[in-house]
Amino acid sequence: MSMFARFLLSIGIVSVLSAFAKPTPAVNSCSDSPQTGAAGDWSNARRHEVKAWGEPHHRGIDLITAEDSQQVISGETHYTHSVRGKQTSDKALEHETIEVLACRDNDWTLVGKTETDREGRFQLHVPKETALRVGLTKLYLSVVGDRSGAGFLALIAPPNTELVVSDVDGTLTDSENAFPDSLFTHRAVAANDGAPRALETLRKRGYWIVYLTSRGQFFTEATRRWLRDKGFPNGPLRLAEDFVTLPGHETVEYKSGAMKSIVQSHFIIGVGIGNRRSDKEAYSAVGVPTTAIYIFRKERRFFKEVDPLRAQKKAVVFESYTSEQAIFQALPLVNSSAPSAEGEEK
Repeated sequence: MSMFARFLLSIGIVSVLSAFAKPTPAVNSCSDSPQTGAAGDWSNARRHEVKAWGEPHHRGIDLITAEDSQQVISGETHYTHSVRGKQTSDKALEHETIEVLACRDNDWTLVGKTETDREGRFQLHVPKETALRVGLTKLYLSVVGDRSGAGFLALIAPPNTELVVSDVDGTLTDSENAFPDSLFTHRAVAANDGAPRALETLRKRGYWIVYLTSRGQFFTEATRRWLRDKGFPNGPLRLAEDFVTLPGHETVEYKSGAMKSIVQSHFIIGVGIGNRRSDKEAYSAVGVPTTAIYIFRKERRFFKEVDPLRAQKKAVVFESYTSEQAIFQALPLVNSSAPSAEGEEK
C-alpha cells in the first residue's frame, strides 16, 4: 500500500482538508464569481439545517465532448462539517435546484436549471439552441437555496481533436507524495522544474491538455488551484471516484477507463505523460504509441519500474522537462482548425 493510502486510511483525513477545498477563482475573462442574485427558496431543506451541515463542498465534473454530441453537464453538491477539527460528516444536497452558468462572450449567462438527486448529484442536458460553442469554456454551478457554488470547465472540440493527457503526482509535482504529505505538513507543493513551460509548449502546438490523476474527487478544487498557481495551461481534470486508489492494477484500471471514455467521445490521445509504469500501461491500453508515451524519471525508488521501459523502448523516458522542451517544440502542429478557447486566458 502506498504512503498516500496509509495516510488516508490511518486517520480521519477529511477534517484536515477543508482548507484545500475552496472554490478556484476564474482564470478567464469572466468575473471570479457570477452575479447569481439573491438566494432563493429551498425545495426540501430548511435553512437552519443546511447551516448545520457545514461548509459547501460542491464539484462540477469537467465536460469533455465532441461538438456534434449531446452536451450533458454534471456535478455533485455536498456540505462537510468538522467536529473539533477531527471528525467530518458529509451531507449530500438532496432534491434541490441547481443553476448552471457559462462564460460566453466575456459574460456569465444561464445555461439551464436542474435538480439534484438523493446523492446530491445532478445532470443538465443542454438543448441544442443553447449548446456550448467549440473551445474551452468556464462553467459555474450555483445552488439556488444559498447561492453557494463551484467553478469548472467544458472542452468542446471537433471529432478527432488531439489531446495531451498528463498525470499529476510525481509527474508535475516534485515528488509522488508531495501533495499527500502537504495535507499534514501544510508545506507548499512545488512543480518539477520546466514542467509548466513544457506543457504550455504542447498547448501552443495545438494540443488541448487534460489532467488525469488518481487523487480522489474530493481534491478537485485543490488540484485545479495548484495547477493554476504553478502556471500550467488551463484544461479539464479527471479525478478518481474512490477516495483512495491504490498504486498498480487499480490505478491502471481507473486511468485506462477514464481515457477510454474520452476516446469514445471521438478524441485522440496524441501524447501521454507520466512517471510510473502504471501510467505507461494505462496509455498503452487506449492505443497511445510507445513513441508518444513520455515517462519522467526522477525518483530513485521508481527506477526499477521505469528503466526497463527505456531499455525495451516501450516509452520515451526523460529526466528533464527543460531538455524535453525542444522535443515538444518540434512536434507537428495539430488541431489547426480548432478556434481559440472561449475566454481562455492568453
